[in-house]
Amino acid sequence: MDPHSAGYINTLAPKYASHLAAVQIAHDWGVPILGGAFGTQYEEPDTWELGRDSVYNALLVPLAGADFVTGLGELKASTILWPEQIVYDDEIYHTNRILAEGIEVSAEELALDVIAAVGPRGHFLAQKHTRRHLRKIWLPELSHPRPRMDGSPLPGKRQRARATLDRILAQHQPEPLEDAARLELQAILKAAAQELGE
Repeated sequence: MDPHSAGYINTLAPKYASHLAAVQIAHDWGVPILGGAFGTQYEEPDTWELGRDSVYNALLVPLAGADFVTGLGELKASTILWPEQIVYDDEIYHTNRILAEGIEVSAEELALDVIAAVGPRGHFLAQKHTRRHLRKIWLPELSHPRPRMDGSPLPGKRQRARATLDRILAQHQPEPLEDAARLELQAILKAAAQELGE
């Protein structure tokens, strides 16, 4: 509660802590947990406050060990869905996923042999290891877009987010459900309809 107005505040540190507490309670009970993330109180996408609060919330819950998170694209305390916000939140999610995975400390990742071969004042661009690993780096397309070859300016982030969403909606073909899952869902819907007298 906002102590000045008694209004609802969805983006304060105690709120984030309550999400962490819910994850810990679920762990104590030994049950899977769908942790709340995203869904901030702001009404418009593409604001610095929204970005700040989305990052806090969406990072802490997975780091606490939630099995799933929810809320991508949701604003105004999860009462409005902004399609562009789904694309923004997807970038936040993938950044947080990489952070939660941590750093792999293996011979391949550390590449001490490559470091020794390059030596002082050398460079790594000619190394096969570098070329192989550069292809694995994930770059967020909204915050790190590829420049246009003709040097013309890119559209704003919100326009690019909307264009990404439109492309996905036009091109994506979801994997069909397996027959057993489809039949089970049909049975559930039929039973529900009978129970409701439809």
